[in-house]
Amino acid sequence: MRALRRVGVPYADPEIAQAKAELKDRTEMDALIAYLQVLGTAIKTRQ
Repeated sequence: MRALRRVGVPYADPEIAQAKAELKDRTEMDALIAYLQVLGTAIKTRQ
């Protein structure tokens, strides 16, 4: 998050400080599902 902030992503200090605690009980499967959900909404169909 700190690296992303350096390239312009607007992460605030409190968000960075809380990130580890927020991810404590997450698994790799949670991350995979979240990634696939984002992909599903990012795909635009041609009409």
